[in-house]
Amino acid sequence: MFDSLSIINLIININGKTILYDINLKLKTGDVIALVGPNGAGKSTLVKSLMQHYSIEIKKGSILFNKLLLNKLKTYEIARLGFFYVDQNPPQLEGVPMIEFLKEIIKINKPNSSFYENFALINNSFKELSLDNDLLSHSVNVGFSGGQIKKHELIQSKLLDSKVLLLDEIDAGLDIDAIKSIIKYINDSREKHITIIISHDLNIFKKIKPNKVLLIADKTIKKVGGIEIIDDIKKNGYKKYQSTTKQSIKNDPFKF
Repeated sequence: MFDSLSIINLIININGKTILYDINLKLKTGDVIALVGPNGAGKSTLVKSLMQHYSIEIKKGSILFNKLLLNKLKTYEIARLGFFYVDQNPPQLEGVPMIEFLKEIIKINKPNSSFYENFALINNSFKELSLDNDLLSHSVNVGFSGGQIKKHELIQSKLLDSKVLLLDEIDAGLDIDAIKSIIKYINDSREKHITIIISHDLNIFKKIKPNKVLLIADKTIKKVGGIEIIDDIKKNGYKKYQSTTKQSIKNDPFKF
């Protein structure tokens, strides 16, 4: 079964200030999107808007998942629809045992699964992402390396059978082995969900091979295409996609 995600004429404000405008995008299961742009362009803001992050105000437009309007839903309701967001800095949960945390995650979709079924699912997930089972005795993310934390986030996504996977700088600060494991997981699971990836390391997209590249600059989508956009940015930077004036929003046609 294919899921669809549509963003229509979206305008996003934070603290009364327009951060993104005129955002339109249609995605389906199996799409892997590279979301690129200069610092401060609004990449993280866009993925957070899909989760109804508390700092985001949707001023205008619609977000539809399988024709269901998400604009008025709570973050936890969107998560239960199958959205999973990996933040740049996932939290540590002191006093929350990893094994119990993951078992509770499994119960969300498999409430009647046995202890042995749960352990098999967790064990197989740890093997798939080359994560040491000894971490199951730790509190969630406490004492983990950056790579271990990001792998653990992907394990949660896997156990939840996520339908929309939002990865905000999943590779930042990771060593080469952790990055390889994460790239392999993304490539192996790409047909199971819609994947949107933000990364400042454009080389990662040569290995993930997104089927669509979305370039955001000047608070809107400047270009949609394929890997040729990545090649152009690596060669020429973002300068040609940015306006020379700082009044790009001041005189925009959207008046409220």
